Amino acid sequence: MYKLNYYILTMLLLLLLAGCKKEAALQPGNQDENYLVVKDNPSDPVDHAIYQFYQATGLPVFYNDTIARLPVGNSAGVARYTYIRLATAYSPSGTDTKLFLNG
Repeated sequence: MYKLNYYILTMLLLLLLAGCKKEAALQPGNQDENYLVVKDNPSDPVDHAIYQFYQATGLPVFYNDTIARLPVGNSAGVARYTYIRLATAYSPSGTDTKLFLNG
């Protein structure tokens, strides 16, 4: 019985000593990117005009609801992407704000 208590106490002491080792400082990972920043494209006159408007006012203008395409992997040689889209029908109350046009 004495040996069993000795082994258990030794194991607990070793576990305690192994758990108290120095660790590296935490580093932030996966920082979010600001997708509402408009980047300049001087070869396209529309994109360049949108960039100039953004620089003058600070308001981003988009002509598509998809504002970013991020690679997430590769499946059998075919690239896989996820898309960041604007919430065009957003409401803080959670109600549907879509407009219905009679046509």
